[in-house]
Amino acid sequence: MRRGPMYILMGVALLLQMTLVPYAGTETIRPHLPLLILIVVAVRFGALEAVIWGAVVGYVMGLVSSEPLGMSAFILALAGFTVGKAFESDVMPPLHLWASASGAGVMTAALAWSALYSMGTLAPVGAVFLKQAIPSAFYTWALGMLWAISPLYARRGKVHLD
Repeated sequence: MRRGPMYILMGVALLLQMTLVPYAGTETIRPHLPLLILIVVAVRFGALEAVIWGAVVGYVMGLVSSEPLGMSAFILALAGFTVGKAFESDVMPPLHLWASASGAGVMTAALAWSALYSMGTLAPVGAVFLKQAIPSAFYTWALGMLWAISPLYARRGKVHLD
């Protein structure tokens, strides 16, 4: 797979994340579209490239949001590394492996986010994880699964979803 379309997809995901996604959920529960594209990058290109993409995209997100600079970069780089090490493949994986890879990616990001978000506050990590991180992770994972069962996934990866 060429990297050019991935740059365009990531740019579109970032744009949607900053403009439309705030209206696609509650104040604390929202999908994370760049994370889904990062999981595709991790699966197709490996852990090293996913860490680089995650850091760059995370810093861009940090620059345009009110979160501490570097928080998203760390979380996305960690999620990309985890998925890239465990699920690297030359082709898009079948549905059950995509479900596992995207699940691992969103759960890694959710765990890291809830730990970093709670650091230095009175909010317990477990409460943040259960009330905010898990619903957001499930929302993101469900969107990834909807994409995986679409004809676009099977056509681009030239795999059968069995």
